[in-house]
Amino acid sequence: MKKRVLLLVLAVLALMFVLVSCGHKHDFKQSEVITEATCDAAGKAKFVCECGESEEREIAAKGHTFGEEQVKEPTCWDDGYTYKVCSVCNAESEPTNIVKADSKYHKFDKLKVTKEPTCISSGEKQMVCSVCNTPDPNGSIELIAALGHDYKKTEKQATCSEEGLITEICNNCGAPGPDNNKVIEKLSHTKEAIGDEVPATCNEAGYQSYRCTVCGTTWNVETSPALGHDIDTDNKLYQEPTCLLDGYNYYACTRCDYRDREIGINGEALGHDYDYVTEGFIIVVDATCITDGSITPICKRCNEILTAEVKVVEATGDHFTSDKAIDSKEATCHEAAYVEYQCTADDACTATEKRYSGEKLEHNLVFIKTVAPKCNAPGYDLYVCTLCEENNTETSKCTLGCVEHRNEKIVPHQPTINKTKDAEGNPIEFVPATCIKNAYTIWECGDCSQEWIYTYTVEEKPLMQHGVGVDGNDCWQPTNTVVAPTCSAEGYTIYFCPNDDDCTETTNKDFTRKTEHPFTEYIDGRLVCSACNVTYRDITTYIDKAVDSGELEIDDNTKLDWELKGYENPKDPTALVANTAYVYEVKDGALDISGGIIKLSSENEATYTIVVEYGDGETKTYNVDSAKAYFDLYENSKVTKVTITATADATVSLYAYEG
Repeated sequence: MKKRVLLLVLAVLALMFVLVSCGHKHDFKQSEVITEATCDAAGKAKFVCECGESEEREIAAKGHTFGEEQVKEPTCWDDGYTYKVCSVCNAESEPTNIVKADSKYHKFDKLKVTKEPTCISSGEKQMVCSVCNTPDPNGSIELIAALGHDYKKTEKQATCSEEGLITEICNNCGAPGPDNNKVIEKLSHTKEAIGDEVPATCNEAGYQSYRCTVCGTTWNVETSPALGHDIDTDNKLYQEPTCLLDGYNYYACTRCDYRDREIGINGEALGHDYDYVTEGFIIVVDATCITDGSITPICKRCNEILTAEVKVVEATGDHFTSDKAIDSKEATCHEAAYVEYQCTADDACTATEKRYSGEKLEHNLVFIKTVAPKCNAPGYDLYVCTLCEENNTETSKCTLGCVEHRNEKIVPHQPTINKTKDAEGNPIEFVPATCIKNAYTIWECGDCSQEWIYTYTVEEKPLMQHGVGVDGNDCWQPTNTVVAPTCSAEGYTIYFCPNDDDCTETTNKDFTRKTEHPFTEYIDGRLVCSACNVTYRDITTYIDKAVDSGELEIDDNTKLDWELKGYENPKDPTALVANTAYVYEVKDGALDISGGIIKLSSENEATYTIVVEYGDGETKTYNVDSAKAYFDLYENSKVTKVTITATADATVSLYAYEG
């Protein structure tokens, strides 16, 4: 099997060599879709050339199919804007025509029911903002009286066969009323007599039968009690004993078959009278060579078939009381002459018997050759019988029939041929280890061509490391899977390990910064992301106070102790003068704004250079090309110093992560 697989691999390699040498140019055509493309994500399809070569390619995203423009009105808290909805995936387009929210100016000019009344509790009316429906915190509350229950009563009428039922439920709240589940008693039957009155007997009362003319129900009404037995004590009777019952004296009822027995036995039970030989009182099933027979007795007194007394007659085992010839053979040097018979004593019997006559013939052996022992077979002297029907030296039945001529010695395998090949089919010493497979060598026996694999242990030949080549350098290869960044996670490319075709190990590389959060700004100094709901708080004014007064405690969890450099008095932490470096540096012992946001804004189309220094000594420089931007400091790195330089006058605000 392994040899055939190796030949097949060589054939495929040869075919590939021929195709390449002939200058074949692939003409790939799409054969099947692996992953369907969506509106905003590329798909994947398999493309196949007529030569059998195939590859996977990316299918472009289909793009959104947006419908008509829709409007979201602004409120005191949320911006208004226009947008479109994709008819395929329901995704919304980027907002346009944004109308900013303004929570400073509530208009408490609308009287609204803020709490609906119920059957048992009052409701409330209150003045609310006509823009955002926020209740007036200083306004009065007007009570609305409770509605009271509005019961609906339904009644299921009673009949002579079934009770009635009253159901009473409130139409408003579903509460049960006082008469809910009230049972109405069944009506009386309208009866008529059925037939004549049945008189009483010794054991049963007399009765008259009636039927309801409405529902058809029938019942009996007792008219007289049971009579009881009328025993004739002046007339003693005698019951003769039977096979199973004792004899006894008794008195009889004059009205029924009841017998009032006296205590005691007057004659014991007789028992069954049977044997296994009396003709007419036995049922006989004859035994055969393989099937048991039986004798079933019949009682001579009561004629009961006594199955409990069946006597088994074992099978005879005598197959050939009746038989027929089915085959015959003349004498050979392997077997004497015989006639073969089949037993016919039982239809289900399959026994056969060869009846031999005379002796088998003697072999007439002629020496042919001596066969040497091999690694998988003993050696022997080869003879052939000239009398056998098959006297060919390789197929004759007598070829190995003479044990005295055998040589039982078996020689060991001769591992003289190294069968391991490289990609070009040339013999090599061993197949090197990959990142998931051990190194190995394939050997072949020079005598019998049997193959086997010697697999090296990790101690003998260590495995490669994932993503590390034989030269010890990084060899990770990029896949077509690129994960785009979002406002809550960095983007990256997935790389695969090329050290083994079956290796599934991957790693993430080529990280890209998060995208900006789509923030909604509130007048209380909060930024709330509409995509991931993260919240930040403006602490720029606190920084100003921290510089003036030293460590500043904002709340139980946040302390600030900042030093601002590059500002002239009076210090303004929100102003960036063109081409001037401003430094925000954290002093020892205070929390920083790692994971915070820097908001940059310029009316002069400024760009920015931001240098961030981290607690582990690493420094990174970032260029921001947008005049208005949010720069994320990331949560996983401790920020100790931020230097900002703008190409034109701008403003800056620092926001701390809130949750």
